[in-house]
Amino acid sequence: MLTRIAFRNELPPIKISGPSLASPPDRNLVWWNTFGPFIASNNSIPDVYTWHNLDGGLDPAKTLPVLAEWRARYGLPDRPKNINEYAGPSEQIPSSGTWYISRLERYNIQGLRANWASAYELHDYLGNLLGKPGAGTDSYEPTSTGYWPVGEWQVYKYYAGSMTGQRVATTGSADGLFDVYATRGGAANTVKILAGTRGSTGMYDITVTGLSAVGLKSGNVNIRTRMFDNNGKYGEVGAPVDLGVYGHAIENDQV
Repeated sequence: MLTRIAFRNELPPIKISGPSLASPPDRNLVWWNTFGPFIASNNSIPDVYTWHNLDGGLDPAKTLPVLAEWRARYGLPDRPKNINEYAGPSEQIPSSGTWYISRLERYNIQGLRANWASAYELHDYLGNLLGKPGAGTDSYEPTSTGYWPVGEWQVYKYYAGSMTGQRVATTGSADGLFDVYATRGGAANTVKILAGTRGSTGMYDITVTGLSAVGLKSGNVNIRTRMFDNNGKYGEVGAPVDLGVYGHAIENDQV
């Protein structure tokens, strides 16, 4: 705490983030309710609020209202948010990666995917988005090469390179286990949707409304679906599998 105050006083331009606690804002957690009045009283309020989201039961959609309540309680200003460690080992799969992308985009939260490794492997595998010969075995060699992409790497590649255009409003499923990120305008008369569950299975519907905004007013719309495979923590996975194109009728400006 004293270090933060010293930075604020001696290096005013430096951005400070915090508290970077392993637990997100919690109404009943003594630590947060001690931290709040302390930073409010001594000019050490972070420029970016940070915390971790590693438990499958935690959800940014539920955390943000608690953060707002916590700020109001101690008169703290709103600031950018950064979940600086998200998705523990069990959630580092294509579907959960998509779920987190959707949540972070909707709520304008920066995110840093968790890196659960140690020693040389901490700085290898691009944060477990790559594999290579000997990965995870006794024959692992820190200096060896021959990398390949794993399933979730393909999700981030598609997100960065193909989800172009303007972000549009989306809503996740009522049970909180399915979510979508969508863009429009990357190409003429198109909408792109990146969809996934939080590692769960089940059937979910996607409804796209306001199609007239992209020039699709009547008739049919062709939907191409691609599937992101998973092959384990270090297993090689190629480009998304093309499942083909199917026509769907536009009714009431939606499909």
